[in-house]
Amino acid sequence: GGVHGYEKSGVQGTLKFLEEEAERYARLGFNIMVVPCVSPWGYETIQRWTAKGVDPNRSFNPDGEVVSSRKLNPEPETEESRIL
Repeated sequence: GGVHGYEKSGVQGTLKFLEEEAERYARLGFNIMVVPCVSPWGYETIQRWTAKGVDPNRSFNPDGEVVSSRKLNPEPETEESRIL
């Protein structure tokens, strides 16, 4: 989906994929994990950064280290995104 808040087309495209194509891919055996919007606050305010001023595209893995099972969104901004 969209990583930065101003990437609205990625969010909308992801939702459209879920509505129209995801079930077909699942029947073919694909495991699908969808995150339409990584920064809900940024999406709502059309900002690149989170409410804390963090660029989500630069904060997935600290120091470039691979962290297995790390949350997708290291700084959740809403109750909904905390479960990611």
